[in-house]
Amino acid sequence: VLTAGSWNGRWDMSVGSMTPTNDRQQVLDFTEPYYFTPAVVVVHADNSSVSDLTSDLDGANIGVCAGCSYEQFLDGSLSIDGFDFDFVVDDPTIKGYDTDTTALEDLALGDGVRLDAAMTSVTTAQGFIDTGKPVKLVGDPLFYEPLSVAFDKGSSLDDASLLEAVDAIVAEMHSDGTLTEMSEKWYDGLD
Repeated sequence: VLTAGSWNGRWDMSVGSMTPTNDRQQVLDFTEPYYFTPAVVVVHADNSSVSDLTSDLDGANIGVCAGCSYEQFLDGSLSIDGFDFDFVVDDPTIKGYDTDTTALEDLALGDGVRLDAAMTSVTTAQGFIDTGKPVKLVGDPLFYEPLSVAFDKGSSLDDASLLEAVDAIVAEMHSDGTLTEMSEKWYDGLD
């Protein structure tokens, strides 16, 4: 697993939408975030009971990718230095899946059949909706997930100069508008 570190020299960095949680920062070094993905709630298309995410999901069965930041958000343990999260969902029953898409497949079976809702990135949710599945987005994003380039602290090679160089490239891409341009082209500027 990439997030656990100990890559044993198989690769030098990961540019794969990794969230720089405090736990991960124990074994990985991260650049500044290069984008922020809206974390959204999806319900079955027939659902009419979930509209206010600050109350309507309390105690609900919510599907997420097991071990992912969405699970940590729902259980209130998501922690990233420099970021504050408003944990607005109280006492959910969190059901972990191998992927977000597997959770969405269970949600598509029917309103409340296996899940009351799922939590995922807006891109994953919209992609699933675009395939014609009977689910819909509800409410505003619960948070904007910072995503960064990661480097293994346990590498036998000192990665400090590579980390510094890539972090500078990310900063430059923010300042010169490259990342904004890509966001607007591919994600309508949502991230």
